[in-house]
Amino acid sequence: TVRIMVEGECRAQLRRLWQATPYMQGNVEEICEVMPSEAFRNSPRTEALLRQTITLFSEYAELIPNLPDEVLATVMDNRDVGYLADFLAQNINLRMEEKQTILAEVDPFARLRRMNKLLARETDVLSFYPTIIAVSQCREATNKENIPNLFLKSGEWHIIQGRQLIFRKVYLLCLILSSDLRSFKI
Repeated sequence: TVRIMVEGECRAQLRRLWQATPYMQGNVEEICEVMPSEAFRNSPRTEALLRQTITLFSEYAELIPNLPDEVLATVMDNRDVGYLADFLAQNINLRMEEKQTILAEVDPFARLRRMNKLLARETDVLSFYPTIIAVSQCREATNKENIPNLFLKSGEWHIIQGRQLIFRKVYLLCLILSSDLRSFKI
């Protein structure tokens, strides 16, 4: 399988696919984007939307270990709301239907607002990963009857191997996993 990325000159909608092999051909219709006035593009409302996007993407980027620097730089430097929404849709982990919903929206401001909602959701989902890892470590400790290796130090839970369990909620989850942990005092 070969994947390519193509950037179009304008938005278009497929009207009819009339050939699939050996390559796809079809009829398309150009879709005109809603172009806001210069005053609206430079308004405080637009600036607030862009700042919200940059903040959300910064939080997202902190949770993604191998995000290319070019992606971060492009988001930070771009002031075109339509391009920014399209760029984010192709560079963050979304379902294909969600990407299509973003790309199908003709109003660039509505597109970026939708993108921000999806970006916030993805950031929330990714922020649960450390807790999930910590819970699996608790399960591993309880399954191996390794409970004494968990101890309280400086008000935070640690594991003997040196991994810090940052979330105190993990303690409660460990209590659920093993009644042996009930002997520990906070």
